[in-house]
Amino acid sequence: MMYIEVNITKCVKSYNPKDSYATYDDMIMKFDTIKDAKEWLDDEYGTSKRQPMYVDDKDGNSHKVGYVIGFRSRYDDTQKPCLEQHWIGFNKVIYERVKI
Repeated sequence: MMYIEVNITKCVKSYNPKDSYATYDDMIMKFDTIKDAKEWLDDEYGTSKRQPMYVDDKDGNSHKVGYVIGFRSRYDDTQKPCLEQHWIGFNKVIYERVKI
């Protein structure tokens, strides 16, 4: 059996250039196919700025594993403007039921 796992790390920072991004939420979504996952991504983030996210393997080769999506937002509590980045990684999970 197989499914696509999408890991989403949500980060936020103020417009102050001296501030750093801070993580405020982590989510895991599961989809039957990569097509379903990408459709959800398009529905959720629309035309927000999307940059590819890469990881290097042990041989130094880069592999695209997801996206970093950046957009302007507002803090929930104060409604002050802020910047958000959502780091979205895709994983294929293959599993097999075992008897215990």
